[in-house]
Amino acid sequence: MIAQGTPAELMRSDTLEKIYGIPMGILPHPAARHL
Repeated sequence: MIAQGTPAELMRSDTLEKIYGIPMGILPHPAARHL
């Protein structure tokens, strides 16, 4: 297992960078209040 947590905990730039090994950014969906 690479990472464990809630979606909100995993959908973070630092966590995604650790998973995929490249710098990542997070953009909210324009029509939703969540990622």
